[in-house]
Amino acid sequence: MKRRREVERSDWILLALDAAAGRRLTPVQLQKSLFLLAMRRPGEIGTDFYQFRPYHYGPFDADVYHDADTLATKGQIVIDIPPGRNYRVYVLTEDGVKAAQAVARHCSEKGRKYLAHVVEWAQSLSAPVQATPPPKHRRRPPPRAAGTLLASRGASSQRDARRNGGARRL
Repeated sequence: MKRRREVERSDWILLALDAAAGRRLTPVQLQKSLFLLAMRRPGEIGTDFYQFRPYHYGPFDADVYHDADTLATKGQIVIDIPPGRNYRVYVLTEDGVKAAQAVARHCSEKGRKYLAHVVEWAQSLSAPVQATPPPKHRRRPPPRAAGTLLASRGASSQRDARRNGGARRL
């Protein structure tokens, strides 16, 4: 029987990039994939995971970026800024592929398979559409910050702000 250990939260970044099958992930794709994993498979990810909050393009936790920077320092991922763009993209290195394969042997298979599913979904979206949740997850949409691209217009934005504890544009 495969021994399951609790993986570090940054290991899920490696697994997400491994699920991207050699393609790059944008910050929105990475954040949204990890957020959906946390929302739909909380029992599979361990106790110390990212604490997402509403932001411009969806759920956000700055620790995802900090952990990605640490993985880049270890040589497991490359963070690049494509020409003519103002955002980063993430891709695994050879060492990162090896690390992801090692983590995959010890993490939850259900969590890993679900993450692969949402990464594939996130990669299929164009940039403006990335701010909306996938159709099968509309029953419980992610929290939305008032005054952001995700917020509804008019009175419902005020309702969202009250519901989210006075969330404001960051």
